[in-house]
Amino acid sequence: MTTTFPSAWVGAPAVAATVLSLVGSAVACLFVLRKIVNRPAVTADPQSEARDAAMREVSAGAVFYAWGCLLAASLFTWSLVARYVYDSTTDLSDTSWWPTTMRVAAYLPIAASGYAFVYLFAKLTRQHAPHQATA
Repeated sequence: MTTTFPSAWVGAPAVAATVLSLVGSAVACLFVLRKIVNRPAVTADPQSEARDAAMREVSAGAVFYAWGCLLAASLFTWSLVARYVYDSTTDLSDTSWWPTTMRVAAYLPIAASGYAFVYLFAKLTRQHAPHQATA
């Protein structure tokens, strides 16, 4: 018995393109983080140094959360594709324990990546710049 994939299965070229885009974006994020960390301080004032360090932390967090959203969105998309391929290659009328368990398990990466995207996006959009320190 041979298994044939439906026409919606995009195959290795699309997977390779997704992996390359994620690796490329990770490298770009590392360069941005390096720039944030290595930039010179604004002033030598201790109060300004604390504010500058807090701004660096917020900026680095924004880069991290944005890349996390990109990763979660990619995983969500591929989880949907995998779920579709699984549903189209199995007998949906089979209600024995193994296919039912696999169908339920196929929803786990969809739910997890969807939750991760929403969580990281909320963290990204609710980030606040540190308030002016007062003496």
